[in-house]
Amino acid sequence: MTETATATWTGTFTETPTITQTSTITQTSTMGPTPPQGNNTVQIVIYDSTGQIVRTLPTTKDTDIVHNFTFSESPFIADGSSLLNIIDMNGNIIGQWNGRDDNGNMVYPGTYRVKVTTNNEYFVIEDIAVVAEDSLEAAVVQVRYSKDSIEFFIGAQAYWQKVKIYNIDGELIKTLYPADGATSAVWDMTTAGGARSSNGIYIAVIELKNTTTGNSVRRIAKLAVRW
Repeated sequence: MTETATATWTGTFTETPTITQTSTITQTSTMGPTPPQGNNTVQIVIYDSTGQIVRTLPTTKDTDIVHNFTFSESPFIADGSSLLNIIDMNGNIIGQWNGRDDNGNMVYPGTYRVKVTTNNEYFVIEDIAVVAEDSLEAAVVQVRYSKDSIEFFIGAQAYWQKVKIYNIDGELIKTLYPADGATSAVWDMTTAGGARSSNGIYIAVIELKNTTTGNSVRRIAKLAVRW
């Protein structure tokens, strides 16, 4: 007996694992908000010549600490509506003053001290000459020129107190005290020391009283001196 056995096993196993992973992570990190422009607090206080506070302006913001500043005009001719711009070293307006005190009254002519403080720590001070004009009752003032003098005339409803003459830098160079009952005052175009004033622009502050009400009145006249 012959037995022949043939065993054949064919096994095929194929495994192809394919793993595809695409990971994208995008992260944007901001370390705090961007600092705002003008994060320095600026406080402006105006003092008179005796050191008394005349006006405290609203606080403002500025990009830098204010180390110096200028004014839009000097002297400042205050009529109650005009504004004096206070300007920092970068040309930004950091405050405005209309020539009135904290009670709304017009200030008197003179030199005022402006103090600018940044962040309650750094401060700088500048002086400004102010020529102020009241808006009370009308008092007619006329100015007439002659060769070597300038004459001021007033109406019948007012009487003289004094006339102050300032140069363009706001410096008082002479004060006139007209006689009681006089209808005019004459400036011979000299300084208080008797020297002849230089050619240029001057400002006369004419202080009067109304004969009916007794209220003080100030009027301003711009003068041109030419020899």
